[in-house]
Amino acid sequence: EKCREIAKNLAADMAREGLRGRTLTLKLKPVTFETITRAVTLPSHIYTEEQIVAAALPILRKEYPINIRLFGLRMSSLLKDGVSSVALPPNQPTVEKLFAAASKDSPSKAAYDPWAADAGGGEGGGHFEGVDE
Repeated sequence: EKCREIAKNLAADMAREGLRGRTLTLKLKPVTFETITRAVTLPSHIYTEEQIVAAALPILRKEYPINIRLFGLRMSSLLKDGVSSVALPPNQPTVEKLFAAASKDSPSKAAYDPWAADAGGGEGGGHFEGVDE
């Protein structure tokens, strides 16, 4: 079955990179040339072929009957070796930085702007780089 084959390839890629994922996205392209995308966020991170198939099949079954010409699986909400793969830029405003600035005894605490150019000690504020799905 095509679902198992794609899940096997995805699991192999994830194992090679030391990744586990929590959100599985299924993309279907039927013969009508429309695109159907469905996703499920699981209670825990998964990485094996069996786990991926077990999560994908219920989603796929909800779409039947359908005449599929292309089918894909994608994993997101990733952990690499047990650590979240999402890394914030050093100048990224955070709640911790906001509270740290507000708790300081300085005249600037009332005017703290987390998006200001010098917030967090970086160059430029509120800039995101390398964010992709």
